[in-house]
Amino acid sequence: MIGDFNIRDSNWDPFFLHHLVYTDTLLEIADFFDLKQFISVNQVSTKYVDNPNELNFVINLMFLKNHSDELNTYLIIPNLRILSNHTPLVVNIAIHKEFIQEKWLFISKSSREEKEFISNLRTAIDNINTSNIHEIQT
Repeated sequence: MIGDFNIRDSNWDPFFLHHLVYTDTLLEIADFFDLKQFISVNQVSTKYVDNPNELNFVINLMFLKNHSDELNTYLIIPNLRILSNHTPLVVNIAIHKEFIQEKWLFISKSSREEKEFISNLRTAIDNINTSNIHEIQT
C-alpha cells in the first residue's frame, strides 16, 4: 500500500502539530492487512508547495508487509520530482531466483475433452450461490 493519502499528520510530518482521526482509520486498515507504516531512511519533505510562505510537508506514505526483512525502509528522492510537486518513494525488493515447475495442458478444439470442460464450467457457474445478491433500484 503506497501513495499520497493526503493526510497531514504529526505521526509522519514533524512540522504538522495535529493528529487526525483519519490517520487512525488508515492505520487500522493497514494493520488489518498486516501492513506497517515504514519510515524513510532520509527524512525529507515529500510535497513541495508553490507558495514560498508555506512549509513543504510530508503526506506520502508507504506501507509494507509487516515482519519482512527485505522490506524495512524506503527512500524519498526529491531530486527526481522534475515537474511534479511530489517526490518519488522508492523501495528495493529482493527477488530470489527460484525454479518454478511449469506444466502445459492443451485441449484440442471440438474434442470430447473441450465439450466436457465447457459443460463442467457451465455447471460450476450455474451452481454459484447468488442468493445474497440483491438488485438495487435506482
